[in-house]
Amino acid sequence: MGICSAKLKPVSPIRKIILPSKTSSNIKTLLTKFTKEETIMLQLLFADLSRRYNKETINKDTFSSIFYLPGLLGERLFGYFDMKKTHQIDFECFLSGIANYCKGQSDRKARVIFELCDSKDDLVLDAKEMQIVVALLGLEVLDKSDMSSDVSDKPIKIKKRSKTAPKSLNMYHEELSVYEQVNSLIKTFGNGEALTFTQFQEFVKSVPSFVVVFDKCFNEQLWNNEFLEDTITSSPRKSLSHSQISGELYMKFGDKLISKYGILQDKVLLLYENINSKYPAEVVYMEGCYAEIIGDYYISNKFGISITHQCQNFGEILLWSDSRKERDDWLRFLEYASKVRKFKEFYTLGEKIGHGKFSDVYVCTEHATYKKWAVKVIAKSKLTALERDLLQGEISILKILDHPGVIKTKEIFDSKKHILIIMELVEGGELFDRIVKKKVFSEYSASKIVKQLLEATAYLHDLGIVHRDIKPENILLTDNSDIPFVKVADFGLSKLAGPNDIQNLACGTLGYVAPEVLSQTGYNHKVDVWSVGIIAYLLLRGRLPFDHKEKQILIDLTLRGSLSFEEPYWKSFTPFAIDFLTKIIKRNSDDRLSSREALKHNWIKNADILIPRAIDKKKMEEMNIEKGVSSTNFGQIQYREIALNIENPIGTIYEVQSMPELYGSDCSNGKIN
Repeated sequence: MGICSAKLKPVSPIRKIILPSKTSSNIKTLLTKFTKEETIMLQLLFADLSRRYNKETINKDTFSSIFYLPGLLGERLFGYFDMKKTHQIDFECFLSGIANYCKGQSDRKARVIFELCDSKDDLVLDAKEMQIVVALLGLEVLDKSDMSSDVSDKPIKIKKRSKTAPKSLNMYHEELSVYEQVNSLIKTFGNGEALTFTQFQEFVKSVPSFVVVFDKCFNEQLWNNEFLEDTITSSPRKSLSHSQISGELYMKFGDKLISKYGILQDKVLLLYENINSKYPAEVVYMEGCYAEIIGDYYISNKFGISITHQCQNFGEILLWSDSRKERDDWLRFLEYASKVRKFKEFYTLGEKIGHGKFSDVYVCTEHATYKKWAVKVIAKSKLTALERDLLQGEISILKILDHPGVIKTKEIFDSKKHILIIMELVEGGELFDRIVKKKVFSEYSASKIVKQLLEATAYLHDLGIVHRDIKPENILLTDNSDIPFVKVADFGLSKLAGPNDIQNLACGTLGYVAPEVLSQTGYNHKVDVWSVGIIAYLLLRGRLPFDHKEKQILIDLTLRGSLSFEEPYWKSFTPFAIDFLTKIIKRNSDDRLSSREALKHNWIKNADILIPRAIDKKKMEEMNIEKGVSSTNFGQIQYREIALNIENPIGTIYEVQSMPELYGSDCSNGKIN
């Protein structure tokens, strides 16, 4: 069928596995839980995955590409495997994580799922935790029918909205349905407030579809007995489904081509010593690999394909075929298995519309629909290791977002040199520019814009996401109307966090960042609510509540300045506006409204009744003169990490300690001074 050569040492399948020099007794015990076939496949699979990192452990990015759960659940799944808390997974942790779930009793499987969902780690599942889980997995996981025999390729993708119903109305009903169904199941199986583990066991017995989602993420079909039986009994063939190709292969040792046998089954390439071998000698998990033609280079009239990975430790595997046609057959199947798609085959690149230190933004046109999109092109060579980790975190968040108030990510292309993020093209500009240009927003318009921001942040918080950098520059407008549709963008600083998780990394933009971030006392999702409150004030007043050209004074004002509405200017607004601002711009986050609580405030909920929809032209002119937009610090300072000198009696000095290449334009020498 085809011929291949791989730059691999000619060793037997068992001896070539990279295991600890001294195999622990625990590993030996764990291996007894698997059959011989499963043990070999798990060893081979781990060897392949670990060579994408340091050849001894699996990193988070590689792990998530195979053992996938969305959002916060994915974070907790990695933590479940990372039993040694090293931020990487060795062979012992790899085996233990799989054995505990796949080879334990049914109550053990339920226990693992329970712990993954228990983001508060308090041994009960309350409504908030279950709402996050259902919001991430989709309402269909609560379907009581047995889905085990009919599970789609990606059952854990968030359910899309109907194309016929209005987006905002449809999203509202979906969110309402999540709350209602979660509250109903807790009432049915629990005490009305939370589920204990015993009660959760009864729930999963009653709703098998819930368990199926977690079963699938463990990818048992890649390493169990049935997988090897299905592949080794296959006759040489090319499948019309692009899932399998098999045939005689060759591996090159020295100047000789040694006969081998290969099978590509779905995403896994298995290389055997010969067609009669019972077990493979090598496994390559193709997803995320790059399969390319090796130009005109050939050996003994054979035509080659190179398989590589963005991780240099992976090395290179060379495949050879007797003819160009056979080479092209293998290439087509390998590319299909890798799921690596080429941007130029689906889009045409257009004009540049934006530029940053690490990326450029272009307009692109989709070939199939002629629809225009924005594409953010990120050069991998410009990223440090830490920045790559941050980018992967951002991408993992972008993949699960689906809300009319959040910028839509259509798809992501990951090539050797670039990451290309295809996003909806929003042509109304930034809210920042609208504020500078318009100066005056009527109270009614401001209320409607703030409502959209609260709906978007509430959605993010429901998914366990904290944005951490909400500001006018990160809010895009779809049109030029007085009350435009707004979309929250730029998730570069966003963080996955459970209901009780406390964050400590100081990040955001001065003027909009919450005081608890600056004081480093720990913070949660309510930092986003503070930022929305600052924007609400800005829309009404035309300037920031805490603003100064000196950065240190701005920091002190944020920490200690008073919020006053004594100016005559504020008499132009209803008392509901001032009441809203005082409740949302609270220094004590415990006293601050949450996003969902803020949505219930009269200024938001009853704006159509309580707020005049327009102000006369003369009044607008007066307000414009009095208002005057201050742009002293409008989003100019962005920082990642700060340290405090609490011994300074005059004020607090903040020193940037990390990522100096990301300092804002007003920062110098790592200091905000």
